[in-house]
Amino acid sequence: MLYKGAIILEKGLFGIYKQKIYEVSRINTKQVRLVSRHKEDLEQGFTERIYLDNYLKQEGLPRLYIKVVERANLYEIDYKIKHAADIFDFISERQNRKPLIGTDDAKLAKKHNFSRIDKYYSEKEVNKRDIEIIKEKKLLEE
Repeated sequence: MLYKGAIILEKGLFGIYKQKIYEVSRINTKQVRLVSRHKEDLEQGFTERIYLDNYLKQEGLPRLYIKVVERANLYEIDYKIKHAADIFDFISERQNRKPLIGTDDAKLAKKHNFSRIDKYYSEKEVNKRDIEIIKEKKLLEE
């Protein structure tokens, strides 16, 4: 999940199962693992995620409920950022910080004074008022 001011943006892989949207943590050719953060989903056949004993701070871990199903309508949500008429990857936005954007296009990175973080990728913090968030939703075939 991403934060846009006080608004949480969903990002990642999701599935619609019995008219409800769930996060998806794993897919293989025949099964999908749905993840819920709502205890009431226990009534729908979900089981509570049990953490291994070697997790040091279990009390801080989220309570998750899991169900493996054979079918769910799957889709992926991602975000791109439009900044100075060009499109970039959205990396992160922490509370009280500027959004971090990135690219693997060296010419584009140089044009916008990005900092190179490795051999092929550059990133930059930008002001919120200087960007437009573009939500991309891609349906996945079963």
